Amino acid sequence: MAESDATPAEPTPAEALAKILACVHPLPVESRPLATLRGAALAEDISAERDQPPFDRVTMDGVGLASSAWAAGRRRFRIAGIQAAGAAPLKLGSSDDCLEVMTGAMLPRGCDAVVPFERLRIADGYAELADEPRIEPFVNVHTRALDCRAGERLLENGTRIGGPELMVIASAGRARAQVRAEPRIIVVTTGDRARKLSKPPIIVLGTGESHDHCYVSSMPSFTRSAAVETGAAAFDMAGLGPEDMDMAQIYDAFTIMVLLGLEDLGFCRKGEGGRMIDAGIGPGARFPVNTSGGGLRYCHPGMFGIFLLVEAVRQLRNECGRRQVANARHALVHGFGGVLAGNATVILGRDERSR
Repeated sequence: MAESDATPAEPTPAEALAKILACVHPLPVESRPLATLRGAALAEDISAERDQPPFDRVTMDGVGLASSAWAAGRRRFRIAGIQAAGAAPLKLGSSDDCLEVMTGAMLPRGCDAVVPFERLRIADGYAELADEPRIEPFVNVHTRALDCRAGERLLENGTRIGGPELMVIASAGRARAQVRAEPRIIVVTTGDRARKLSKPPIIVLGTGESHDHCYVSSMPSFTRSAAVETGAAAFDMAGLGPEDMDMAQIYDAFTIMVLLGLEDLGFCRKGEGGRMIDAGIGPGARFPVNTSGGGLRYCHPGMFGIFLLVEAVRQLRNECGRRQVANARHALVHGFGGVLAGNATVILGRDERSR
């Protein structure tokens, strides 16, 4: 066999990875507000803007005093004032005195320990302590810079941002951070491959989405939402209509949303949503809505829309037991976003060829 006809050796995993990485370029850096950072990768170090805590901070309600006075045998101290949280530090005038202190307050000058109220007997303007336990310097005090010092690196460039990291960024006084732009990835499979999966595929038959205002004060109408347009677009794409739906899953952060959705999506005429709901919309009704109980009855974790899709898919797969809609073939899912500003509708259906 000629040398040129030889089959090239397959690359090792390490060689294959090196070839892939050689084609990868860093995504651009963008500045984003704190509320949008979750899941992103930092493109800068995050450093402490100041000592944390920035002062010796009281951690218990009680009295501040000089531990040396207790060590010298004093057990009764005159209460000379109150150190409030947020106020400039007072000064202890005498080691015979103490100052009432609040949790979070600056430790008064001249004090190096805090004794909680539970260990005191207060009467006639004096605080009395027992012999035990010992009062050690800086007990119940969160000393300055114990957590970090100004300029200290808190998070490294490249760190993936989750809940704890968001708190660190906020504690550093940052309202924005530099992060890498996030890649947009879509996983696509063929219908034939989907039909080989362990569960039957549910087909997206039609979609529609719209955003027609920002604030509630700029709503075009309080009785008509853009669900009229998104529903029409989804039905048109699917080649179906409201009469073909076996159920609807409608985002219900507030009671009016179901009524508004039923009317605007064409399941009843304007003004008839209330009567339709009164006639019954639960499992077993002529037209079931929010068969899981909806956000108002089942749960509302803050992003309920995905639960609507999950419920619709489970219904179409006949997985819902006692709340199962009989012979369900098509489902409509609709979400309202913001103050009814964003609307999105999707029509789902069973894949009859996989049956």
